[in-house]
Parts: sequence; C-alpha cells; structure tokens
Amino acid sequence: MRITDITDSGELKPDGVVSPSAIEPENFLEPGDLLIARSGSVGRTYIHNDVPGIHQYAGYLIRFRINPDIAVPQYVYHVTKSDHWREWILSNSKTGTLTNINAKQYSMFRFPLPPLEVQRELVAEIEGYQRVIDGARAVVDNWRPRIAVDPEWPMAGVSDLTANIPYSFKAGPFGSTLKKDCYVPAGYKVYGQEQVIRGDAHYGDYYIDDDKYRELENCKVQAGDVLVSLVGTYGKTLIIPDEHEPGIINPRLVKITLDRHKMVPEFFACLFAQDFTVSQMHAVSHGGTMNILSMQTLKRLRLPVPPVETQQAIVAEIEAERALVSANRKLAERMEGRIAAAVGRVWGSS
Repeated sequence: MRITDITDSGELKPDGVVSPSAIEPENFLEPGDLLIARSGSVGRTYIHNDVPGIHQYAGYLIRFRINPDIAVPQYVYHVTKSDHWREWILSNSKTGTLTNINAKQYSMFRFPLPPLEVQRELVAEIEGYQRVIDGARAVVDNWRPRIAVDPEWPMAGVSDLTANIPYSFKAGPFGSTLKKDCYVPAGYKVYGQEQVIRGDAHYGDYYIDDDKYRELENCKVQAGDVLVSLVGTYGKTLIIPDEHEPGIINPRLVKITLDRHKMVPEFFACLFAQDFTVSQMHAVSHGGTMNILSMQTLKRLRLPVPPVETQQAIVAEIEAERALVSANRKLAERMEGRIAAAVGRVWGSS
C-alpha cells in the first residue's frame, strides 16, 4: 500500500493497490492499524479496516498499532482529521525536496483521551454524519440533467436555431486581436472559459477599454446568449444572466443568440450535457494535445427540437431536480461541519 492509494479524505482507493515486489510479514496490516504518511503528502492518514486480502504498507508510510485498552483506533483516526492535527503538521514538517515528519516526531503529538465509552460514542456520532455525507455526495456526483428524446421530435442544426440578427452565431476574436496587454483594471468584461467552466458569469476580472470594446463589438454578449467553450474542456455552456457586466467573449468561446420561438436557452444548454450531443462533439472535435471545436464543427451538430412549451416543461423539471442536488450539497457541507464540531469537543475537554 502506497500513499497514492489513500485519498485526501483518508479512504483506500478500490483499484489503486499494487502487488509488492517482496513479501514482508512484519509489514502486514491488521484491522485498526493507523498509517501516516511521513513524506510527500505528509500527515495524510488511513485507518485499516477488515478488508479481504493481505495488505502491507510501503516504506514511506508509518504504521501505528493502537492499544485498544487505551484508545479506539477509529477515534484516533478522526482526531487526525482535526484542525489541531493539521496545524501541528504544518508547524513540525520540514521542507526540503519533500516535506517530511518521522515516526519519533509523530509520537510527540498529544491526543486527548476521554474514556473509551466517550470515544466510542464520538465514533458512532461521526460515522452517522459520514453516512449522510456519503449519500448526499452520491446524489451530487451521479446526477445529470437528462432529456428523454421523443423520436417524433424534429432535428435541426445549431445555425438553424439562431436569431435572425447580425452576429447571432459568433466566435470570439482572433487571438492576435485580443492579447493580454489589451487588458485594463476596469471597463468592459472579457468572458472566457473560466466563467463557462465554473458556471459563473460574475467570476473573473479581465477587462478592456472603450476603444477595444468598440473594435470588437461584434463579439459582445447580451442577456440570454449561450456561451460554448471550444478548447480543451469543450462543449461546456453558460447562459448570460439578465444582470451581467457588458463585455465580449474571448477567442476560446462561441456565443449563440437563439430564436426563442424555436428554442429556449436553458433547454439548449441542457442538450449540450446529453450523451447524444457529447458523442457528436467527440466525433467532430479535432486537435493535438487538446481537443478543439469550431464554428464549422458546431454547425454539424444535430439537435432535437420539441415544441417550446415542451422545452419549458422539461427545463422546469430539471431545475427542480437541480435544486434537490444543491440541497444535498449543502447537507453534506453541514454534516462536515458537525463532524468538525464533534472532534473539536474532545479538545475542549482535554
């Protein structure tokens, strides 16, 4: 077992463990053993559970075998997730080519030791919170907006859905037209992939002055425009909200102003998250180290176009689900706070 087999949250990766080059029985793990990284990701910990197979640990991990008559192993493990532990690690680690703390140093850390029954109650409390977190995270990690396409819906190309106005389907300016030396502290906002990938039109602080804006005004955004990323993390979308800063898109984006009688922006954005659209983008993207979309490749996409009323009903259902996902995310954050508070209590009573 290596440090890279342990996640940031202290869990063992299911497919990360490799067979050792040599069998060393003295390094075999038993349930309840605590492993701590002494170099690299110093301070990262793992509590070994009763999992199938024989496991041994690598040399840059330190094993602590906890006396169950003094401390509950899982309790000790949870203490190593506390702010006190992190602060102690920062104050005691040495930075050279690798950050490191040796076994003797680790043995100097003082754990608060309430009675065993109190330790068991704390572990049970934390594990209850963790089960809620795991369930909430499963919802957050696995939910995606899904559209059940009716085969009777007509299909259309992206350019067939744009508004009948100038620059309704427009790529960002050439890179040579918008260089970093064009940016100013305030003015007209430059929208790029950082906003699209984050899903936040208000993020970022790249601006151009009035002269540059007027030069590139055909790339300006307006409320309801859908921005599509073209390079690397391509195919991500962002709808410009009603309240937004006036500005333009950068060379890595396309802006699309839709004909609202044909398609609403929210439904269009959801279509770009569907497998049938993603597979089309994969098929038409090209590039070396990064995959790239272009205006021409986007025009080749074929999208289902149900009646606008159907689009709006589907969007409403997706937004209701999205609200539940957001509630699960907040629930997980609240439970994480409760875990931190539970661990913090033992320090107050030490």
